[in-house]
Amino acid sequence: MTLSLTPKNSLIPTLEEISSLCGDSLTPLSIDLLHRSLIQPVDEFLTSGGKKLRVEIIELGFLSAGGQVDEAQRKKLSKCSQVIEGLHAGSMIIDDIQDESRTRRGQPTLHERYGVAVALNAGNWLYFQALHQIKDLGLKPTQETLLKHFANEIILKAHFGQALDVGTPMSSIPQGGVRPTCMAAMELKTGALMALAFDLGAFMADQRPLPSWLGISFGKRFGIALQMFDDIGNFLLQGPKSKEDLRNNRPSFIWAVASSLVQESDYQQFIQATQELPKPEAVDTWAKKHKLIEHAQNQASHYLWNILEEMRGSIQFPPHLENRIQTLFKKLESSYV
Repeated sequence: MTLSLTPKNSLIPTLEEISSLCGDSLTPLSIDLLHRSLIQPVDEFLTSGGKKLRVEIIELGFLSAGGQVDEAQRKKLSKCSQVIEGLHAGSMIIDDIQDESRTRRGQPTLHERYGVAVALNAGNWLYFQALHQIKDLGLKPTQETLLKHFANEIILKAHFGQALDVGTPMSSIPQGGVRPTCMAAMELKTGALMALAFDLGAFMADQRPLPSWLGISFGKRFGIALQMFDDIGNFLLQGPKSKEDLRNNRPSFIWAVASSLVQESDYQQFIQATQELPKPEAVDTWAKKHKLIEHAQNQASHYLWNILEEMRGSIQFPPHLENRIQTLFKKLESSYV
């Protein structure tokens, strides 16, 4: 039997957990097949790396709600991170299928290695498995119910955002509507997931509602900033995923900046340049002429640090929290710029 009794990632259920859930319907052979068609693909994906910024947002939410980090609490926060990383991992697998991406983090995407059917099932399973793990966080029944409702709302929002993403050819949107469309997609997807991460940390501090000077709006806005920098990084990236959002005609921060940077004639030239992708010469020439990436980096940094400025203007919060936030912001900037 291939399935490990002690999987490396706590998102992956043990043999006992699978048997408890499925009862007598699984034979030793079917469990082995299940390992090859679900557990192994998910395990490979979860161990492929990532910047883990969501984990830091969870801890920041915990501290912001008055929590004190000790060894026991750190273990609980680690369990929280599995909920968020599971939701995020599931969304990336589905995104890769919808984008027809061939690589992720320098490796073949899951659907390239195992086929679309296996990858689609794995991505959807991760959503439900992540939510299933909320029961292991040690929350009070009322808190657990509230958190599950909030998590379901976040997943619904993310799918609204994904609908904008996959169903909106940006070249067909009037220039004045491009930036609002891109911002809405970023808020509903990355912003919503970061809001959940922050609020999840606050739940673990057992102090809600959150302080009015932070609340889940901090997580949402940090998520939007994260997506801004991620989109800049995608433009600068070399290889098959370079400029993927432009190539697929999907909403991104690069579209938002380009549309608000120039007059209509120049913006039409930008659209024409994107239609020549994956050949990058026309887009790169346009970007250099209009200093597209310089403007994008400046706008993303301004948006990010303005979160902290607005917080300072509303309340004088503990210095140790400001230091943590500044460190997190600098880490985000250095990761993508």
